[in-house]
Amino acid sequence: MTRQMLKQAGRIAGVTTLALVPVLAVQVGLGSLLAARPELAWGVALAFVGLVLVLTVPSLFLVAALPAMYLSMRVGPASTDISLADVALAVAAVVAIPSVPWRSPRLQSILKLLAVYLLVLAIAVVAVPSQRAVIEWGHRAFLVAGGLFVGAAVVATGRVRDALRAYLLASTVVAVAAIVFAGTHPGSGLFPQPAYPFGFQKNTAGLMLGFAIIVLTVGARRVAVPRSLRVPCVFLLVLGILACQARGPAIALMVVLSVWAIHKWRARITPLILVGGLLLLALTYTTINSAFQSDSADSRYNSVNSRVATYDAAISLWQRDPVVGVGLKFWRNPSLAGQTGFGEPHDLAVSALGESGLVGLAGLAILLIGTIVLVMRRPSQLSWLAVLVVVAKTTASAVDIYWVAGSLTFMWIIVGFACAADPPEPSEAAGLELSAAQ
Repeated sequence: MTRQMLKQAGRIAGVTTLALVPVLAVQVGLGSLLAARPELAWGVALAFVGLVLVLTVPSLFLVAALPAMYLSMRVGPASTDISLADVALAVAAVVAIPSVPWRSPRLQSILKLLAVYLLVLAIAVVAVPSQRAVIEWGHRAFLVAGGLFVGAAVVATGRVRDALRAYLLASTVVAVAAIVFAGTHPGSGLFPQPAYPFGFQKNTAGLMLGFAIIVLTVGARRVAVPRSLRVPCVFLLVLGILACQARGPAIALMVVLSVWAIHKWRARITPLILVGGLLLLALTYTTINSAFQSDSADSRYNSVNSRVATYDAAISLWQRDPVVGVGLKFWRNPSLAGQTGFGEPHDLAVSALGESGLVGLAGLAILLIGTIVLVMRRPSQLSWLAVLVVVAKTTASAVDIYWVAGSLTFMWIIVGFACAADPPEPSEAAGLELSAAQ
């Protein structure tokens, strides 16, 4: 196995070296022509490297898809409104197409659920048509279907362990960056400033770190990380969430760990996880309490009051047409300026009602509940991992944005794992038996 990995690493290094000369030539040429836009030259050069790697080692992009979901930063002009996570998903989805197990019954069933949701959502798009609504409709189809394709292809190519390990490695680095940020940015009160590791939005980073804890807790045998490394890794991830001060992900993580503890009530639960849960609970209480009791002049702009104002505005708009709402991305509608509070509602149900009314909320409920039911028909470790990630994302979205590339795409990639994991690939089954014996 080690010899094969070294051989593959040598192949990648050789291809990259051969590609270096033309890449530098492209870089220098574009740099001389676009002196005012050097970042464009670097972008083209990196795209060239990516193309070479896709043509030579395509599975590398499937493995890299999970850690790439941290890249939620926007790129390009404001009109495109795409993120690096969108770009990564698009590349990985194209690479995944030949390896997707299209005959998987669960994958077919969940794709049918997605089709039902999109058809229902189309009713709201037709009722309140706009260019942004059509684009958002397509974007949601892309996020869900693309994530499913990538996840299923990772399983079909036997790279689940590699993908999860790559994600855990990236998560550990992000957690350390968050801890360092918090340690070097003191706040005005008891807690330091919320951490934005590598510029990632704190709630997104916190939720993605929470996903890593779920992977280590629920998918321990799939990842096959030694127990001696699991404990310090969980410790760093918990501290990373604390540094980000991400309340929604903290609550979601506690809910998921509680469900898993009840399911595994005879098993010993790592004390560190319970301690981390108590710390997260304390953080949640203190930050929400301080937000409510804030008596500063701009208290209406704190995280709690701004959300409440946005919820009120969205519900008021929804009441205009309870069946189909006032349009996808209604908070960007210029005609509704001044009526949408502080922007997009940070609540999955409220946002769905405002955008697509009772029709859209019902369609979303069918998609999520139907996915959980289908995945759990034949429970496995990957099935539980998928369900708990869905629960975590949905719970966190009670106080955050749901339809966002990155964390949402990660969720559907894991669901794709569960869709294609029955029966498991021989290599995966052998790995499970080996890790269980250890």
